[in-house]
Amino acid sequence: MKKWYWRTRYHALALASGTLFFLDGCFLSDQQLAQVWQSVITTGLTTLMSNLLQTLLGQQVV
Repeated sequence: MKKWYWRTRYHALALASGTLFFLDGCFLSDQQLAQVWQSVITTGLTTLMSNLLQTLLGQQVV
């Protein structure tokens, strides 16, 4: 069950990063691109930590 989950996540990340590369950042400035990537990384780390805590504690973490 987890195999399809990680495969889906990998393809979503590859599609997002490939699109940004292909479109050359959609004509965003370096500062705007940095803010987008900071948001993506922060959201990913928050989700990862939430899932980790949920797994370790065995309950819903808010």
